[in-house]
Amino acid sequence: MKFNNLLAPAVIASASLAGQAAAFPWDERVCQVTVFYPGKETGTLMPHLMEPEEPIVIPKINGKRYYAVSDANCKYKRYDLDPEGNPWPSGLRVKGVAVNLWKEKLD
Repeated sequence: MKFNNLLAPAVIASASLAGQAAAFPWDERVCQVTVFYPGKETGTLMPHLMEPEEPIVIPKINGKRYYAVSDANCKYKRYDLDPEGNPWPSGLRVKGVAVNLWKEKLD
């Protein structure tokens, strides 16, 4: 049987993608974060998924940055080691939902 040279790039690309898929951590848990700003009824979804237990920077409020950190289950609280020392504003809430990549929400 003769191999078609036009199929070679497709076969190589498929093999390459399969190798990447096998190496990807399919069970990795990440956090989908929503920030509820003071005086707002609805939250703002952060544009990226966040790693659990890693401090995150909350976009500026009145020119100041604030930091939050989660536990392994994406439950967020004020980060006490805030490098800028800004006091946590009243009414600011951060809610995280644990998400398994390639699966549905876990909570």
